[in-house]
Amino acid sequence: MIDSLADLNNRIDILRLNHGQAAIVIVGTNLAAGMAPSALHAMIRKLRRANVPFTEAESIKEDLRDELKYDFCQLVELALAVKLLNDGMAFRHVVSLVSKHRPILRQFYREALLEANSGRGTPQPMTMLAPLGTDRYTGEAIYERAAGLYLDFCAFQQNGVLTMSEPKLLGPMAAISRFMSLQDGLYPFPLIALSQICTRVEKIASSTPPVKRGPKPRH
Repeated sequence: MIDSLADLNNRIDILRLNHGQAAIVIVGTNLAAGMAPSALHAMIRKLRRANVPFTEAESIKEDLRDELKYDFCQLVELALAVKLLNDGMAFRHVVSLVSKHRPILRQFYREALLEANSGRGTPQPMTMLAPLGTDRYTGEAIYERAAGLYLDFCAFQQNGVLTMSEPKLLGPMAAISRFMSLQDGLYPFPLIALSQICTRVEKIASSTPPVKRGPKPRH
């Protein structure tokens, strides 16, 4: 059964997880495959010190005993940052990519989830590939399909220098065109299957049980 947009909107609007739960989500997405749990937790702490996924303003707590809570967009930003790091991107580049255009990226995270299989993310046949076969009823060729929305940071690296313009959210056909285009002398960052990441994060986060903090030390 496919969730309605209202159901998805409601779930991501009320989603609030603590640090322990956020770590469980990241592990569950498999975006940090191969990273030891201790290394993952250390990386999450390092990202937080660099204001990812919380801005400086969001990191301010009224009571020092309170825990910071991750909402849906912050969970996706963390998942995206961990993925990029696990893919071998330099830490400073990751922080720059996810922080510089944070307001527009947070809009993308919601859109990528809500339109993963409809709207801009509607599956499209990849007719440039050889057909998988023929429909037995219509006789029409059957092709692999691309679906979901893809994040293009519009970032290029040349001679070790990162050049970046405003990121874009691409539908399936635009993503294929972007991926296959030639950029002579420049090395664009690969497209990111953002709908896939957002769907994983929401699914796991919505079913993640509470993680209780350990006993407070006695004074």
